[in-house]
Amino acid sequence: MALQKELIANETHVGMAASEAYLKISGLSVKDNFISISVEGFGAKEARENNSHPIFFNQYYAELPMITGTGNLIEICYAYLKTLDEFSSSSDV
Repeated sequence: MALQKELIANETHVGMAASEAYLKISGLSVKDNFISISVEGFGAKEARENNSHPIFFNQYYAELPMITGTGNLIEICYAYLKTLDEFSSSSDV
């Protein structure tokens, strides 16, 4: 599972735009009532599959009561990310 969306050059760490950026949760950390979600982004799914370096990396934090749902925690975190303005235009891939 991952998210796909367009990234403009100033949203990436390398100044490269990507029309079909592939954004993957690379790590989760839970401490007390908070969760940290690490997201890496690649120029495309193929770049990720070829072990290319990410062009985007960011950490997102939330209180656990804001993360709701049933089932797989990673799927719940992807759903939470899509509630953020930054990911509202993304699609599941």
